[in-house]
Amino acid sequence: MLETKTRLIGKKRILDLLTVRSFAYTLLKRFLIEESTKGFLNILIEEELLDQFPWAGENGDIRDGLEALTFFLRDPELLTPGTLTKLESDYLSLFIGTGRLKAPPWESVYLSQRKIVYQEHTLAVREAYARAGYRAKNMGREPDDHIALELDFMASLTDEAAKAFRAGKLYKAKKALMAQKDFLSDHILKWAPKLADNIIESAATDYYRGIARLLLGLIQVDKGALSELLDQIAARIKKERQKNRLKVV
Repeated sequence: MLETKTRLIGKKRILDLLTVRSFAYTLLKRFLIEESTKGFLNILIEEELLDQFPWAGENGDIRDGLEALTFFLRDPELLTPGTLTKLESDYLSLFIGTGRLKAPPWESVYLSQRKIVYQEHTLAVREAYARAGYRAKNMGREPDDHIALELDFMASLTDEAAKAFRAGKLYKAKKALMAQKDFLSDHILKWAPKLADNIIESAATDYYRGIARLLLGLIQVDKGALSELLDQIAARIKKERQKNRLKVV
């Protein structure tokens, strides 16, 4: 079988791809780590953050999510106490409420037999963080397998890969990207789609239904983006090896 040769793309394009991936994961983390305040909504609108979300033209869930959020944010009553209270109530009932949660935000609830947190899946996530040198910012206050922390992990490793790539440390960049690819497959893709479905089914506002659509779309598209990035890094490593071999000869 003939080996397929990867066509190298420019360094700027790779860094741009890493940048938009980090942005998307970071924004979704902010949506899901706590309720959206008036200050955050103002930033979202004034800085046109939704316009910067990638892959709207390539993924239907992302496109639908952005449309739902954009329409919601155009409501002239958006920043009134009534709407803010409604958003807070929606967040609490989905993710924090004292009764049965509509959309539990922890991996363990979806994958463990007992459907509770701090089980083997929480520990597996913690071990994956440790192997990558990452420490969850809310460790001790929030289970490691909270969706927002898993998204933050992906964003942090993306930033690490970008930093390494800029410095020409290709093996380090590859290691960070491989850790993301494994985590996406072994953890996020195994439960986040069900979380997103629960949000879409149970949310009282289009705001959170839109966020769920963004989450669904991002993890679908990012699997391919990571494969493309790893192919590009591997091709560059191979090229460097060949160059060094020629120097030796």
